[in-house]
Amino acid sequence: MTTMTSYPIPRRIVRGAASFAVEANDRGEAEFWTRFETGVWEPDTLDLIRDHVDARTLFLDIGGWIGPTALYAAALGAAVIVVEADPKALPALNRNIALNPGMAGRIEIVAKALYPETGKVRFGSRRKGGDSMSSLVHEHMATAWEVETITPERLAELCRGAEKVFLKVDIEGGEYVVLAKADALFALPLAAVHLSLHPAFVLGGARGAARAFRWLRLAGDTARIFRHLGGLRVFRAARAGLQPAPLVGVLARAGLCLWPLKKSWFFRPD
Repeated sequence: MTTMTSYPIPRRIVRGAASFAVEANDRGEAEFWTRFETGVWEPDTLDLIRDHVDARTLFLDIGGWIGPTALYAAALGAAVIVVEADPKALPALNRNIALNPGMAGRIEIVAKALYPETGKVRFGSRRKGGDSMSSLVHEHMATAWEVETITPERLAELCRGAEKVFLKVDIEGGEYVVLAKADALFALPLAAVHLSLHPAFVLGGARGAARAFRWLRLAGDTARIFRHLGGLRVFRAARAGLQPAPLVGVLARAGLCLWPLKKSWFFRPD
């Protein structure tokens, strides 16, 4: 008796002027793409990409998962470099890009973890992986891998010649590890930066003095990241739109932001 293997049917996603095909490999992915298309999933992120990306933009997507922001930016005309280290997410990312031959030539996948040093790092998930929540910083990983790294300097070399760069970073706490030492990325011709901060993953389950130490370290790392972006205006990215946050910018850059900032922040030139 021959067993028939069923394969997902490609699905066309349309959001505003952007249209692309994806493969929903399980119920969770199917539900995710419905949330994406109907504006439930991170509408602030997608609105920022829509408003700041065009055919002259290089969209540098650090933490690309299965491709929602990378495909969206490419569908709006941008060239894309997408960095993703989770080996459970990479097959779906590759398939989704391959389903869009008209723009696949403008998308480059870097299947490595961004890290200050070349080599391998422990990277994993508190669950099974492939769920967009994998990170360098989880204390307790149910699933973990040794993955190759790419340095900020090497990644910046891949962006050489770009007229303007939209930098998006969403790496579940790993941003503190890499961005405080990412001078080369901040030297790119940045037209916009979308930064998601996840202090809870760094604080973990620490208590007492250990938690206080991690809290202070987060404040220092936040200050270094915001100083790198010192020439750009700071906004809080929210569902209601961009909210100017000049005081946060001043305090963070001065090292006086002694509480862990979280959620999404946006930076752009004056």
